[in-house]
Amino acid sequence: LSGIIDRFYQQLNRLIVGKFFPAKELGLYTRAEQFQSLPAQSISGALTSFLLPIFSKMQNEPQRMKNAAKKVLKIVMFFNINAMILMAILAAPLINVLLGDRWNGTVPYLQLLVFVGILYPMHLINVQILAALGRSDLFLKIEILKKIVGIPAILLGIFIGIKAMILGMIVTSIIALAINTNYTKKLINFGISEQIKSIAKSFLIAFVLVITLAPLVYFIPPQLNQIIVLLLISVLGFVIVLFSSKAMKMEEYYEIKDIVISFTKA
Repeated sequence: LSGIIDRFYQQLNRLIVGKFFPAKELGLYTRAEQFQSLPAQSISGALTSFLLPIFSKMQNEPQRMKNAAKKVLKIVMFFNINAMILMAILAAPLINVLLGDRWNGTVPYLQLLVFVGILYPMHLINVQILAALGRSDLFLKIEILKKIVGIPAILLGIFIGIKAMILGMIVTSIIALAINTNYTKKLINFGISEQIKSIAKSFLIAFVLVITLAPLVYFIPPQLNQIIVLLLISVLGFVIVLFSSKAMKMEEYYEIKDIVISFTKA
């Protein structure tokens, strides 16, 4: 039932845009949503396939589950935060290259929607913890609370506009995470403050990406080939992430490095 409620709510935003705004705006919003969902859904697909079995083996060891959840959270959010921020920075050349000039109206929607998607893996990991602990009874309660919290965002879309609705969705995502992590705190002592603290360095790298690359993208002459812009900024972003991770001696960086090395040797 909670899954049905969640799918219905996800479609509701599109229905509102289609009902109260021109068809063109619905197309722009839908395209932006599709791009925004790619990184998060790719990550979530991988997470749901292995997290539940792993966490289930630790259901009688809360401290061990907490340590495992923290490690997964740090690695996954390292990828997701930086991928989402790079997508926001590169939104204009990305849309231009893949869809063409006529879809440029998608850019501001995409740049806002990435901030909705940034926290998505955190929601998923917390839900998987509840499932592993056999607390499926909490799913429906949490989903209903989260959807009630989301009502103001829907009203913003109806009475103000699509951008206001997305801003409301960002606030809703943060509040919904607080609801999710409230139960994680009670069950394995891994609340929102500790979770945010554990991924603070990834947010710091994202900030570095913004202050270094966003002005560069903004001031690049529009006549320059957008494919070159896309490739250049992507490579620079990768280099910044790599060196920042090493400079801050991030555990998740070394975990990922070890995984890549072992994979290449296999």
